[in-house]
Amino acid sequence: MPVLPLQDGAYLRYREAGSGHPLVLLHGWSMRKEVFDAQFDELAGRFHLVAPDFRGHGKSSPVDASQGITTLADDIAALLQHLDLSEVVLVGWSMGAMVAWQLMKGPAADRVAGLVVVDMVPRILSDDAWPHGLRKGDNASTYDNDIARMRDNWPAFVDEFLPNNVARGHETTRSALLQRLTALVRDNRPDCMAILWHSLAEQDLRTFVQALTVPTLIVHGELGQLYSNDAFTWMEDNISNSRRVGFSDSGHAPHLEESERFNAVLKQFADGLRGEPAGVSVIQQENSQPERPS
Repeated sequence: MPVLPLQDGAYLRYREAGSGHPLVLLHGWSMRKEVFDAQFDELAGRFHLVAPDFRGHGKSSPVDASQGITTLADDIAALLQHLDLSEVVLVGWSMGAMVAWQLMKGPAADRVAGLVVVDMVPRILSDDAWPHGLRKGDNASTYDNDIARMRDNWPAFVDEFLPNNVARGHETTRSALLQRLTALVRDNRPDCMAILWHSLAEQDLRTFVQALTVPTLIVHGELGQLYSNDAFTWMEDNISNSRRVGFSDSGHAPHLEESERFNAVLKQFADGLRGEPAGVSVIQQENSQPERPS
């Protein structure tokens, strides 16, 4: 597995396969690059795929209390430079989207041709003026409690939060997927997870994303347990040059729950950025389906 040494002495492990237009796949909080196995299996014959373990995750270096989302974004910028990637499509799932947005604040933005935001919003804490954060209305005090619980008993915390990642009502039928994810997530250091959870809760990129002009594909699960469908309507309405695709049989993880359809949509978006013919519009087909209630 390739390793990128970083300037501060840390290192980033990543997976790389294929050739062609580069797709850089950024996983969510507490996950790792293996959550994109289905994309590597199907898309490596057409694209140059890169998927890192973020710092603090998997086999990459841990984070310390002075680091957070900005550090992760700087690491990915270093990876793009190291691999000399240009015209990149950044695919960010959950926290990975927050990292992608943060990267777009720096000089590495010139290397990015398009963004795919997978089931994520630019602010996860809710308040009276922002009802589009996490469904349960998490606020700062809730997050402080979450951090205490994950430090106290990480396996118990994982068992509680992880089922919320799959489609509502499918927790039992997708038990095999949840078991696979549980094994990945439990293998993290709770101190690193707490540091990054705190940093994630501090982010508010609403104003920033509204100023973005890079082509953006917003992908979300219509049976999500974390964010309402209204949140993604807000994103489509407020992020210029964006399109939204709802996945009717997915929750927080369309790339895992409906991987074949996700791969088709991703392929079409990436090909469209290069002006390549995409055939029948998968995106249009998806958006023609009736919206499920929030």
